Amino acid sequence: MRHVVRDIALSGAYIETDVHPYVGTHLMLTLQRGEDQDNPVAFVTIPCRIVRHGADGMGVKFMLTNREERWGIRQFVEPASRGGGESGEAAVEFALMVPLLFLLIVYALNFGSFIYCWITVADVALSAADYICTDASTAGAPAGPTAASLGALVQNATQYLPNQNSSNPSLAVCQNNNGTTTPFFSTLPCGVVGPPLDPEPISTAGGATHYTSVVVDVNYTFTPFLTGATFLQFGLPSLPSSIRRRVVVRWP
Repeated sequence: MRHVVRDIALSGAYIETDVHPYVGTHLMLTLQRGEDQDNPVAFVTIPCRIVRHGADGMGVKFMLTNREERWGIRQFVEPASRGGGESGEAAVEFALMVPLLFLLIVYALNFGSFIYCWITVADVALSAADYICTDASTAGAPAGPTAASLGALVQNATQYLPNQNSSNPSLAVCQNNNGTTTPFFSTLPCGVVGPPLDPEPISTAGGATHYTSVVVDVNYTFTPFLTGATFLQFGLPSLPSSIRRRVVVRWP
C-alpha cells in the first residue's frame, strides 16, 4: 500500500494515511523516490515505530540499527532538505565567505606580484652582470657593454613590471680599478657603494695590479596590486616598497 511522505528527517517522518495502527506498533517502511522501482538506489527499507497520530496521517520514528540503514535514510533526507531551510543557510554562509574569498585573492595578487617583481629584478641584475663579463674575445658575444646598452637591457627586461618607466627601475654600475671606484666607463664619482677590490692580483708573482671588479645595482620601486592598509575592514600586510638586487663580477 502506497502513502505520501509529507515530512522526513534523519530521525523520522510523517506519512499521510487513513489507517491508524496503535502507537508503538513496529513497521517495515519502504521509502521510494519517484516511480523508478527498478532502480535499487531509488528506495530503501528501514524499520520504524509509530509514535503519534494526526488528522490525516501518522508520525513514525526510524529505528536505525546499522550503518547501511543510516546511510540509506540519509540519501533520502538530504536531497529533500536542500531546497528548504538549508538553501537559506547556504546563502548566508556564502555571503559570509565572499569577503574572505576576495581578501585571499587580494593577498595572492599582492604577494604574487611582489614575488614576480623580485624574481624579474634579480634576473635582470644577473643578465647585466653577464653582459659586462663579455668582451671582444668572447666567442659569439655581442658588442662590448656600454652604459647605454646596459640601460637598454634593463629597460627591455623589465618592461612588464608594474609602474615601470625610464627611471624605475634605476640602474647603477660602478667599477673598482685598483682601489679607485668610478661609474662604469666614466671618471665621475660613483653614486652607490662600489664593489670591493678584487682580492686576486693580475701578476702571478704578486704584483700590485688587480683585476677590475664591477657591481651592478638595480633598484625597483614596487607598487602593490591593491594599496592601502585595509580591505573590507581587514588589515593588509605591508610589503617592501623597494626591491634591490646587487651583483658583483670581475670585468676582463
